[in-house]
Amino acid sequence: MNNLEFQQNLLDLAEKDFLLLTESERFAHQLLWRFRRECLLGGRKGWETPAITTLNQWMERLWMELWPDSWPASQYKRWHVLQQCIETIPPPDPLQRDIPLILALDESFEHCLRYGLDPGDGDPANGLVEWRRSLWNSFHELLARDGLFHPAALPQKLYSVLSRLPERIPPKLAAAGFEFSGFWEKKLLDRKSTRLNSSHT
Repeated sequence: MNNLEFQQNLLDLAEKDFLLLTESERFAHQLLWRFRRECLLGGRKGWETPAITTLNQWMERLWMELWPDSWPASQYKRWHVLQQCIETIPPPDPLQRDIPLILALDESFEHCLRYGLDPGDGDPANGLVEWRRSLWNSFHELLARDGLFHPAALPQKLYSVLSRLPERIPPKLAAAGFEFSGFWEKKLLDRKSTRLNSSHT
């Protein structure tokens, strides 16, 4: 199956009122453009909008609809809190208390959370890893005090909620073109979705 055939299969699902989730915004926009173009060529209104969006956008919207007690922290907030934590728990030498360190820490926490790892736990390790774990625990606690959490934890939080409220998952849901989804994203998608993949996406 080539890329155009794959996209046509997805558009056929959109016509059947499926919610289509994609990994990238670019692919979602490509599908929306093709859908509207086919509407116009078929004499239909070109502004008809099918349910095609990215997984991240869908998760954020669903989380808002659930009226949660906590919210994903913004980049600015995360970096500000990390700076506070670094001042309280200084890094080991030769690390410098600077912006590159803050960015690297935020990125490492994101990777851990995406792939189902607790950034504050694990087997005994070297001083650098132990320092990062202590820093995470402090960072996580400070965010929680403000009703916030790291956005990379959203798939895990949604998975927990949807395990209790399966009716919140759309009955017609398809996930397309996911090659790099994280641990909790996969579990979330596998709950009730049709997985469609193509090496051409």
